[in-house]
Order: sequence, then structure tokens, then C-alpha cells
Amino acid sequence: MLFVGGMVPVVFSALAMNAVGKAAMEMVQEVRRQFKDIPGIMEGTGKPEYDKCVAISTQASLKEMMLPGLLTIGFPLLIAFVPMLFGMDNLAIAEMLGGYMAGVTVSGVLWAIFQNNAGGAWDNAKKSFEAGVEINGEMTYKGSEAHKAAVTGDTVGDPFKDTSGPSMNILIKLTCLIGLVIAPILGGHTEEGLAVNAEQNVWVTEDGTVLNVTEDATFISEKEISIDMTTNEDGTVKAVVTTSSNENGEATTKEEIFTGTEEEVKAKIDALKESIGNLKGKKVVKKIIKEVEELN
Repeated sequence: MLFVGGMVPVVFSALAMNAVGKAAMEMVQEVRRQFKDIPGIMEGTGKPEYDKCVAISTQASLKEMMLPGLLTIGFPLLIAFVPMLFGMDNLAIAEMLGGYMAGVTVSGVLWAIFQNNAGGAWDNAKKSFEAGVEINGEMTYKGSEAHKAAVTGDTVGDPFKDTSGPSMNILIKLTCLIGLVIAPILGGHTEEGLAVNAEQNVWVTEDGTVLNVTEDATFISEKEISIDMTTNEDGTVKAVVTTSSNENGEATTKEEIFTGTEEEVKAKIDALKESIGNLKGKKVVKKIIKEVEELN
């Protein structure tokens, strides 16, 4: 898309200059008709039909600029929405659109500088001959063959510096503006859905399983268990289990007492160890989860 964008300013310039040529020829034909049909124009006794010349310029400016305008507006829309119809990934579409915008910008700037300078050079060459230019020791003035050649060159130079060159500014601005308007759609920020990047905590266990954790959950970074087991006179066993943990930087101590037969107490202690072991993980990581909330 970078190369496609680089070609668009060239096509746009060609369309603009072609439009100037068509309008100019219509104007020339109208002026010739008025000289022929309205007597006394050259003598000042006849009144030319100025409104018809103005109408030609106005109609040509609207009619002939439709195609360049569609080219400027339509290309970014086609690049963005046609691939979406075929299920293409939005990220890939955004890269295509960005490449197109970059191509139009870079090529358009270079093309504008070239046309403004070249058109000004042709125009100045014609004016120089009208004032008189020395060529190979001989003065050349208006009406000479060199001047006629300069006038022919100025027919290209005027559209260069007055039409297609300045229009590159409009082409670049409008293309980038449309691209920036489309960009949020590719990112999911539409009226139908709002994309929210929510930072959410997840717990990665030793076997690599990722567990989603609620906001009010705590993460245990350190945990130690000490067991003090004694035998009572009646043969039962008493176990005092002290659990020391550091949860989110806050140290806590929890004490639990298990009583019963030796087998029952050991079973309770094993269950406690197993529950603690299931929560033990390798690390706590941050994960960006993209959620789409439907708007009413």
C-alpha cells in the first residue's frame, strides 16, 4: 500500500491538469464565439457576455474535480472496508491504511515541491523573454521563436504552480483526515461496541495453568507452617498448626487446633497442606485482557 499511496498524487495531478486543459479550451471557444457573434468588442462598442465565461469556469471547477475528489475520499474507504468484508484482521487493515497514508504524504510533498518550482521556472522564463533576454550575445524579445516556446512551456507551468502543486496540500490533509477517522473503527471503538483495555491480575500455577483472579483477591508470596503435636492422657492427639504468611506485603499469623485420633489429625493436616499446595504458584503476572462491552 505504500507504493499505491505514492502513485495517487501523480494520478491526482494528472486529473487536475487535465481538468484545467478542458476548461481552458471551453473558455477559448466561448471567447472566439463572442468575437465572431458580437460586433464591436475590440472597438469597445460591443459588450461581451461575461457571465458565460464565469459559468464555464464555475461548472468546470465542480464537474472536473469530482473524479479527483472521489479518488481522494474513496481510496482510504476502500482500503479499510473492502478487506473487512472478507474477514481480514483489523490490525492488518490498519497497517495497510497506515502504509497508504504514508505513501500519499511522502510522494505528495515531493510532488508539490517539484511542481511549484518547475511551474514557477516556466512562468519566469516566459516573463523574461517579454522583458528581453540575451541569448548567445543576441537580445531576444516578445514574439520571437524562443518566446513562443516559453509560452508553450508556460501552458504547463501555470497548471503546475497554480493548480496541481497547491492541491497536493488538500490531497495529503484529506487523505490523512479520513484515515484518522477510520482508525478508531479498526480499533473497535464504534457505537456498537466499546473496546476497553483492562489490566487484570492472573495467577500462573506450577503446571502453567492461568487462573483469573478477582479484584479483592490476595496473592500469597510466602507461607510457612509449623506443627506442634501432643498426645493426651485419653490417647487422643492434639495438633496446633501455626500458619505464617506474607500476603501483599502484610505479615499475618493464623493458628488452628486439630483434635482426634492420630489418623484423624494427620488427615486434617494433610488436607490443609494440600489446600495450601494447590494455591502455590510460580509467579504472579499482569495480563492485558481486551473486553468489549455492548452499549445500550
